[in-house]
Amino acid sequence: MSLPNENSEQEELAIFSSFRSMREIEVVKNSEPFEVNIKANLIGSIVEHHGDLVLGNEGDQAKLEKMTQEFIETKSIEIIKTLQENKVDSLGIGKAIRNSMDYNA
Repeated sequence: MSLPNENSEQEELAIFSSFRSMREIEVVKNSEPFEVNIKANLIGSIVEHHGDLVLGNEGDQAKLEKMTQEFIETKSIEIIKTLQENKVDSLGIGKAIRNSMDYNA
């Protein structure tokens, strides 16, 4: 990942390995149109890093984690907008909404 570093002109380049992810889709009740919150938990290892941050420094580690989080959030929003524009549900949001509905029969 190429992460912009606001404290430097040089970007931080981090190469990750062994990503493990878990996601949860929460449907907000009583909202029209439907509203969902997607929570993702990612665990990974940095294999290689190029940039000004020193990974042995806890403060720099926290900065890199924050930059990675912001990058993933931004890219995720872009992907979700693209999915919506193309009217596809690759994330299973429709299924989560359907399963959250109460049917009074």
